[in-house]
Amino acid sequence: MQPSSPCGRRASVLVPSLIATLIWPPLGIGGAIAAMMSGMLYDAPGSEDNPWIAVLIAGIVALPVLCGVSFLASIQTLIKEWRASADRTRGWIWAGLPLLAVALAAVGWVGIDVVCGGSLPC
Repeated sequence: MQPSSPCGRRASVLVPSLIATLIWPPLGIGGAIAAMMSGMLYDAPGSEDNPWIAVLIAGIVALPVLCGVSFLASIQTLIKEWRASADRTRGWIWAGLPLLAVALAAVGWVGIDVVCGGSLPC
């Protein structure tokens, strides 16, 4: 199948958009629950001065927001593809948007583990 053919182009837009509309909403709900509890990371004495906790919390809080944006934008991409052909890269960009929050949380987690030795009050 040629990428320029209508069928190949349609699959390259529909697959990431459908995956995003099915996967990100439940993860966004779980992320919202985690975001509500993220303030507990500051309970340890001295942890309020740790910048890695702030990075971790930013990733946790950004996940439900980016999941919602990805879900709505993927729905829009699906509608646009249904009416006319949508941009191929747009589907992948919107579907992968919540991975930025996951990467940010991973950086915070690794920072706490490596720099602080796994201890929250660093």
